[in-house]
Amino acid sequence: MFSNCSFRHIPTLFVATTTIFGGIIPFVNSQYTIEELDLPKRIVISKEAHLVMILSSASLPF
Repeated sequence: MFSNCSFRHIPTLFVATTTIFGGIIPFVNSQYTIEELDLPKRIVISKEAHLVMILSSASLPF
């Protein structure tokens, strides 16, 4: 499986890994994700903002 893997694949694998794990955070704790963006408290506690944050991190295959 790794016989065709070379050092030039490392940057792409790093970006893919950080994108995947970074996209999972809103599913686990959307309030934390919104707080990290330094948005006002009224937005942090808004359930609608939580839904938008979760949906924006979802990958939809087209």
